[in-house]
Amino acid sequence: MVRMILAAAVFTSAILFTAPLQAAEEQESNVALTEKQQSELSGMYDEVFETKKEIMEKYVEYGVYSQEKAEKMNKYMEKHHQQLEDNNFIPTWPHHHGKKAHHHE
Repeated sequence: MVRMILAAAVFTSAILFTAPLQAAEEQESNVALTEKQQSELSGMYDEVFETKKEIMEKYVEYGVYSQEKAEKMNKYMEKHHQQLEDNNFIPTWPHHHGKKAHHHE
């Protein structure tokens, strides 16, 4: 009896929390940022990417990463930054709902 109640509660929670998220995802795809918002996000992303590059260089300095690996990771970040710019700083990468995560080469 307790298991049935718990199963019903889990099922109900899944329905209650999943439907609003799906609706929110659909709604978010229609958003357009102003030039000022895009500029602000661009500056913030520039700072984040520069900091990440500095971190990569520290890892190279400490022997954690090779220079080649750091360069590869930096190229990936630059590609990601370009994708954000191309999409006016609206993130559009696919969501993997329940799929096994993959690693970038």
